[in-house]
Amino acid sequence: MKTVDVLSFRNIYIQDSTCIFCQETTENLFHLMFECDFSFKVLTNLIPSFQNFFLRPTIFQAIDHIGGLSVADNMKHSLLLILNATVYFIWLERNSRRFKSNTVCATTLSSKISRAIYLRITRWKNGEYLKDKLNMKYR
Repeated sequence: MKTVDVLSFRNIYIQDSTCIFCQETTENLFHLMFECDFSFKVLTNLIPSFQNFFLRPTIFQAIDHIGGLSVADNMKHSLLLILNATVYFIWLERNSRRFKSNTVCATTLSSKISRAIYLRITRWKNGEYLKDKLNMKYR
C-alpha cells in the first residue's frame, strides 16, 4: 500500500504526512491497520474479540489469531472475509478523505462493511447460520 512513509522512501514527499484519521502520527501501514483509534474501532465493531488483545494487533497478528481459533472452517473463512473487507474499506476511506475530502465516522464505515459482508455471506451454503453467529445484520 502506498502510504506516506512508503512514498517518502521512494522520494515522493507529501506535505501532510500525518494519519488522515487521527492527525496524530505519521501515516504508515501498521498505524493505519490497526494502531489508529479509528481503524481499531472499525475492526472491533465488526470482530469484538479483538478488544481482548493487550496491545492492538497488526494485520499479520489478526490473521494468525483468526487462523488459530478453534472454530469451524466456515467461521474462520467468515472472520477472514470480515478482516479483509475491513482492510479494504479502511483503505478506501483513507483515499476518500485524502483525495476527495469525504469523511464518514467509524460506526458508519462499520455498517457499510457489515452490509457488504452480509450480502456476500447470504450466498454461502451456511449463510444464515454464519450471519446469526457473527451477529451480521443489514444495517
